[in-house]
Amino acid sequence: MLDTNVPAMVSAGNSFGQNVAIYKSTLAAAEQSAQAAQAFHKGDSAMAFQAAHARFVETANKVNALLAIAEQNVHEGATTYTTADTNAASEYVM
Repeated sequence: MLDTNVPAMVSAGNSFGQNVAIYKSTLAAAEQSAQAAQAFHKGDSAMAFQAAHARFVETANKVNALLAIAEQNVHEGATTYTTADTNAASEYVM
């Protein structure tokens, strides 16, 4: 008999992937807004904006990398759990 947690594991993996996609879309929108706002800055303000924007881009890239790893781990965990549960169920004889 398959474990009742299997559907929840698969659903959690899919939900996490959807949330990651939304977050990445939000970051992309923020990047576009920042590029549009950059034109309004002059002199010292422009230099400060560019420095802050560079930090934002660097941090966003790190967050995206961590999210990719987390998403991979969630899917891998769900797959491993499902496979192990299926194998255990096939060995169970009534």
